[in-house]
Amino acid sequence: MWTTGLGHPDHAYVGEIDPDRPGLEVYYGIETRQKKANGMCLVDAATGKILWGYQGPTRHVHSRGMCSDIDARHDGCECYSADTNQQKRYAWSRLWSCKGQVISEENLGGFGALTVYWDADPQRELLMGRRIRDYGGSPVGPRIEGSVAAIADILGDWREEIVTSVPGELRIYTTTIPARSRHVCLMRDPIYRTDVAHAAMGYFQVPMLSIALVRSERD
Repeated sequence: MWTTGLGHPDHAYVGEIDPDRPGLEVYYGIETRQKKANGMCLVDAATGKILWGYQGPTRHVHSRGMCSDIDARHDGCECYSADTNQQKRYAWSRLWSCKGQVISEENLGGFGALTVYWDADPQRELLMGRRIRDYGGSPVGPRIEGSVAAIADILGDWREEIVTSVPGELRIYTTTIPARSRHVCLMRDPIYRTDVAHAAMGYFQVPMLSIALVRSERD
């Protein structure tokens, strides 16, 4: 049992974030004001040791953030968080590599973006503005209507379906892009399955994995 001593996190992602390290990691966006550092940080899941963190003050890192492999130029998962201003609105954000390198200061959907395994590569795509698109690229999927209730590998081909609700309907969107590789159904991963079940509580975050999908594809 451990604690970071940083206070309340608004988002916490547990999984294989840095595949070069043994074991799992936790990416935190800390809601509690941090006067000096680590309002956005990566932690060793076994020990609670802070591996890296934002070296500056944060006011209130807010909402779901993001932790997914969206950029093939960097190993592991990319991590995104945004801080608030005095009016509790978006102030600034960072997209981090799993090593703590700043990749971008671009606004990715305000306080967080949804991601989905949609096309044939082992990176997730962004779901922003009702469109599915590669990070830094063009749309690759249809317009998504309704409120997103879940993102999960429902059909079992390792890509993910998007479940939405519209008045009088429950919709399931699935890719029509053929896969180039084969993987075990993601629901077989215990962390992923737990995260999918966690979505039922209504504070939805994209499910994580206990493996790096891109590494398993290489193997």
